[in-house]
Amino acid sequence: MMAFAQSGQGGENPFAAMTGMQPGRYRNFAGDRTGTCAEGTVTVQDVLQGVTIPPPNPAVAYRFSRDGALDLPQTDSAVTDTLCAAEVSVDTATNEVSLRLSLQGLPVPVTLGPGAFTDESSTAFAEGEGPLELLSQATTGGKVLTGSTGIEYGSASHNSGQVSADLSGKISWSLDYE
Repeated sequence: MMAFAQSGQGGENPFAAMTGMQPGRYRNFAGDRTGTCAEGTVTVQDVLQGVTIPPPNPAVAYRFSRDGALDLPQTDSAVTDTLCAAEVSVDTATNEVSLRLSLQGLPVPVTLGPGAFTDESSTAFAEGEGPLELLSQATTGGKVLTGSTGIEYGSASHNSGQVSADLSGKISWSLDYE
């Protein structure tokens, strides 16, 4: 391909003259499965309420909490594989970060509050949707880029999937890319 491109340009690379070409501007990273690719805590804090109809009994209102946390890093290979699928791009001219994170299916251990009628011991952090993509996020700048943003991503369910709720939250990051 390059020989073909150079043949009509007097030996010059025609791609170098294209507008928008900015070598070195973008740095791309992927999670390292052999190292620690995520640190921190994945937290679930839900208040679940609604009405259940346990046949043959009449409808009953319920309200209970579901709380838990998954500390990172983890030694569980399935959790590590999910977290290490992260992809990060840094725009060195603007210090903006774009993130692509696989969050669905992370099993977060939970404790159910009073009034719970299910017996789940863990719940997926998020269900549905593909990877979470956060594009062109502002950061603090410098060699350690930090930032945070609100997210709306996927859903969570309980009672064998009979009840589902959209998820929202906040995600924070810190990237040292020296």
